[in-house]
Amino acid sequence: MQHVFVFRVILDSADEDVFRDIEVLATQTLEDLHLGILNAFGIAPGEMASFYMSDDQWHQGEEVPLVDMGFGAINMGLMHDIALNTWLDTAGKRALYVYDYLALWTFFVEFVEKKEIEITDILEEKVLLFPKTVYFYGRNPNEAPSKDFASNETEKKHLFDDAFENEEDDFGDDEQSFNDYHDEW
Repeated sequence: MQHVFVFRVILDSADEDVFRDIEVLATQTLEDLHLGILNAFGIAPGEMASFYMSDDQWHQGEEVPLVDMGFGAINMGLMHDIALNTWLDTAGKRALYVYDYLALWTFFVEFVEKKEIEITDILEEKVLLFPKTVYFYGRNPNEAPSKDFASNETEKKHLFDDAFENEEDDFGDDEQSFNDYHDEW
């Protein structure tokens, strides 16, 4: 018997619901799931990405990057180091997945179920079919949905209102002070 894991991958979008169910062999890695997500959502590969372990409330936890960029400790390993069957073993396990740190494609990834399939079903050519998308809901967007970093409209409108209040300039009140400062460059 071979195990296949089913993941529900939900695009973080306020505009419409978009998700995919993806099947991955239990012995494949987080990197295989990463490639399966890109394929399922029609996103071209080639950018940096990370999985972040998550709890039931989707709080961002430990990072598993695609490659080591030398910025910090890699506690759990890289995506190609972690087989899915060692990463999770119970339904309900969650992760956040971020692709392209500039565009910020963000996805909620949840383990849905484990299926058993016969070894005879996994012939050489069928193994190449994994990961595979088994359910589609919603249209693939052409670009990453924009992020709303302010929690409400009022906060967004007044985000920088106080940024320059009561700011003393470093040049004094007269133009000569500015010129003296400028000449020091």
